[in-house]
Amino acid sequence: LFRAVIITLLSCMAEIIGVIHVLYGMILLDRSKRRDEVVIRFSAGIFLAPVVAGVIAQSLLFGISVIWVSVAIAIQGISSYLKNSLIFMDSLTGVFNHMYLKDLEREYDGKDVAFTAFMTDFNDFKSINDDFGHGEGDQALIATSRIFSNAVVGRGRVIRCAGDEFILIIRSVYEAVIQDVIEKIERGFEEYNSRNKLNYTLSTSMGQAVFDSSRQTFRDFLNVLDRKMYENKRKHYENDEYDRRKQLPLR
Repeated sequence: LFRAVIITLLSCMAEIIGVIHVLYGMILLDRSKRRDEVVIRFSAGIFLAPVVAGVIAQSLLFGISVIWVSVAIAIQGISSYLKNSLIFMDSLTGVFNHMYLKDLEREYDGKDVAFTAFMTDFNDFKSINDDFGHGEGDQALIATSRIFSNAVVGRGRVIRCAGDEFILIIRSVYEAVIQDVIEKIERGFEEYNSRNKLNYTLSTSMGQAVFDSSRQTFRDFLNVLDRKMYENKRKHYENDEYDRRKQLPLR
């Protein structure tokens, strides 16, 4: 009898632990969705269904332990699903990639949506690679993606759509929200350049526009963003205070 009680208690503990893991996973999933991280594509049901089925089966069939088998099946399901989600993640910076942008195009066309977006491009990125090496260029890309992610956290997502080009999608058209994002981006670059005292100034040119699905397709919208970004870049190079031949003193 004592042995049966111990087995029952251990079985109940296993079930409780399984439920706790499910709840914790769902909390993490909710937080990830709020931050618009890549795992937003993960479906909680893939993990939840096998575990719940295992708990029910173990409760009905006394003496047969299936909970850990169901957990193993659930973990395998998670692994397969996350591998699929990684298709949409840029391996260098950890933000969304060009394939995700293509997915958004299919998602937004035909839907009634409106949001603000920025398209950004590095200033003198070729010079960073040529003068300091591609390793330094990679670090600049990583730093920039972090600055963008911190600026839009909870309000949008960051997409690396080409080598040194990023698109930021903000789920708002209100000027106060957009201005706050811009200020965070500017402050992020200022702090990064000041803190690291690099032999170059890390900066980007940026085009901004509002997408209205009732007036244009997503592809046309990207063309508008691209044109505005290059207009901003041209102004950057035409600035009298800017001289591409000048270099900051070496460290």
